[in-house]
Amino acid sequence: MITGVGTVTGKGQVQVPKEIREAIGIVPGDELVFEVSGKRRITVTVRKRRPLSTLGGALAGAVSEFAGTEREEEETRKAVAKRIAQEGFDHD
Repeated sequence: MITGVGTVTGKGQVQVPKEIREAIGIVPGDELVFEVSGKRRITVTVRKRRPLSTLGGALAGAVSEFAGTEREEEETRKAVAKRIAQEGFDHD
């Protein structure tokens, strides 16, 4: 078990000791989630920030190429007409 001490500043900030940052791989941009249990005990969990470069291809195929405004308007008109044909037109 590694133990370290950090001091709370006037702004409420705490620096995580170097040995703890290194032991669990905390890097700038990571978030620390504080969970209070009891009056004097907190649990701190690291939430890793993933750089955008690690998301490469995550949305591949999820987004189609934009066909242009005219085509989008035509597709919208068709969808509205189909819905009106199926459900009727209620203008209230």
